Amino acid sequence: MHTRKIMNPLIPVQDFIGRRFGRLVVLSFLGSRRHPYAKYAKVQARFWECLCDCGEIIERQTSHLMSGNVKSCGCLQRDNRKQARPKHGMTGTSEHDAWAAMLGRCHNTEHQAYHLYGARGILVCERWQNSFENFIADMGRKPSAKHTLDRIDNNLGYRPDNCRWATMKEQGQNRRGNQFITFNGQTLCISEWERRLGFSSGLIRWRQKLGLPIEQILTTPPKPHISRMITYAGQTHCRDKWERILGFKRGLLKYRFQCGWSVEKSLTTPPTNPKDQTTGRFLPK
Repeated sequence: MHTRKIMNPLIPVQDFIGRRFGRLVVLSFLGSRRHPYAKYAKVQARFWECLCDCGEIIERQTSHLMSGNVKSCGCLQRDNRKQARPKHGMTGTSEHDAWAAMLGRCHNTEHQAYHLYGARGILVCERWQNSFENFIADMGRKPSAKHTLDRIDNNLGYRPDNCRWATMKEQGQNRRGNQFITFNGQTLCISEWERRLGFSSGLIRWRQKLGLPIEQILTTPPKPHISRMITYAGQTHCRDKWERILGFKRGLLKYRFQCGWSVEKSLTTPPTNPKDQTTGRFLPK
């Protein structure tokens, strides 16, 4: 048995005029006409002239007003977007990105770095959790594009007294895996000691493996560096190129310099071992 859907009776025009729908008040009936997006040509809708609280006059059909989909001329959506927009005006800046990333790795269990931060108990203080304005008021703007957010004590969370803007070099010296050395009342990581003393990278760790005491490690000057650029007979080349020119096996010149040979003797003396010589030419003595 087929049943026919009974449509709701039309609301009388006089009962519709003067009604309020959100910010809209119905002023007059404009008649019935086919809606431009109607699927069938015979489908018609009743249109009404409405006055918005902002003063704009628009036309809307009955179904839109009754369903609540239309509550204004469009000013309501604009006002909502303005209210939702952050007042600080720094969305998209590197400072705001740093604040958002900090919250993510500390409080979002789905974040890829959560196991290194939130899971270890590294959390963001309540003052910064709820307000970017408080964060930027405490930290200020970044001194430069090379600075990023860093914790002074890696075992404590993000809070005003434990955070700073630091360069990647400064952050590298503040990693958990760094080894610190105290000498003459000053405590620095190994890389900073090497930088201040003019040591090559890795020299301090190499001396530690030899079992030398801290005082001897830091006070013993490094051996003079043997320059890789060699000048002789008006020509300047690196060791590798001199070895190719002379037909020496690679590393022979370095070995001779380490044995105390002069530049002239090292370059003009043919190798006594045939294995130390390849194709090449010798400079005149």
